[in-house]
Amino acid sequence: MIETVLHFRPKLTEISTFDAFDRWYWPVEEMQEFCRNVELPYSGTKEELRNRLGRYFRGETVPRTRHVKKPSSWAKKELSIETEIDQNISFGRNVRGFFLQEIGSKFVCSSDFMNWVKAHSGCTLGDAIEYWY
Repeated sequence: MIETVLHFRPKLTEISTFDAFDRWYWPVEEMQEFCRNVELPYSGTKEELRNRLGRYFRGETVPRTRHVKKPSSWAKKELSIETEIDQNISFGRNVRGFFLQEIGSKFVCSSDFMNWVKAHSGCTLGDAIEYWY
């Protein structure tokens, strides 16, 4: 007779060592909740959360302040079809609103369009509109 051993993942709050933490798959939501409870930053990618919690369980210093993202210069920039695209373009409300105003209600900011724009620094927003059509 073959014995089957079932391993049930413990709750993250029951973990106290890095080896125990590293052994299991942890859903993002559970890692975020744990970070909130121990007053660590809880935003970021799954990999960032795992790295942060790995440092925590190894007893290393973990920065307790969250990185505050600076607003994009594109957020309040006055835009026109002559505006030159640069590497820092951000597709926030201002940029999307510009394209919606210029193209009309058919405008959809797809990932293909955003990738094209980001890859074409030096072109203008007018060039991006032509590409969209």
